[in-house]
Amino acid sequence: MKKFLVVALFSLSTTAVADVMLDRTPVCTKLTYLEQANEAKKRNDARGMGYLIEQGHCFFAKAGTEFSVIDVNYPEDPKEWVKIRVYTTEGTAELYSWYGLVM
Repeated sequence: MKKFLVVALFSLSTTAVADVMLDRTPVCTKLTYLEQANEAKKRNDARGMGYLIEQGHCFFAKAGTEFSVIDVNYPEDPKEWVKIRVYTTEGTAELYSWYGLVM
């Protein structure tokens, strides 16, 4: 019985996959930058948003990027932040986005 459970658990863990982004998704490297991007968006501040993008603090993750949700500020509100781990051929990165864009 114990051997069966180990085999069953192993087979489940090897078939599990991360979520996949369906569209290009805006992400930021830190929560602070996501909050700044949100403020810039609210105020139509193209210069502020441009700065965040030019400095590499925020960018668009490609459609098809695999990710896992690490943390959600308030899951009932799609406008709240979510911390995700993205998986690429170069490795992994922890990024922030808006919950409604990844779920």
